[in-house]
Amino acid sequence: MITVVISSVLLTGALAAYRGLGAKQLVKQAGVSWQTDLKSYQQKALAGTKPVACDANDTLEGYQVSHIDNDSFSVAAVCSIASPEATEFNLPQGVEFQAAFSDIFFPVLSSEVTGAQTIVLIKNPYSYQVILESSGVIRGQML
Repeated sequence: MITVVISSVLLTGALAAYRGLGAKQLVKQAGVSWQTDLKSYQQKALAGTKPVACDANDTLEGYQVSHIDNDSFSVAAVCSIASPEATEFNLPQGVEFQAAFSDIFFPVLSSEVTGAQTIVLIKNPYSYQVILESSGVIRGQML
């Protein structure tokens, strides 16, 4: 009888820890993915990769990342003539931005970033911060 009670208590603790591990990994994966996405847009701007919406006579000025709401953001190419439609992206379910962030702009042929800031993704009690430095360095870590 005592063995059954002890086993039940241990099993309950193990299940609770496992659920917490899943939430932590979800936040970490979302943070790493967000960081990778930002680096991807930075690389597109650095390489001058022009989307189809910017025709041959149009000049790409960069890529802009904007906050939409707690769990979504948009990315748009900024061209001198055309205004390509922004693409909207969602964070994984349950993960949110801790606060709204200001627009991030990656100019063409420059590794620098306009809109340097720290952005935190959360799913209580876990959080992941992504730091964008004006020099173009993008780094992240679990908090």
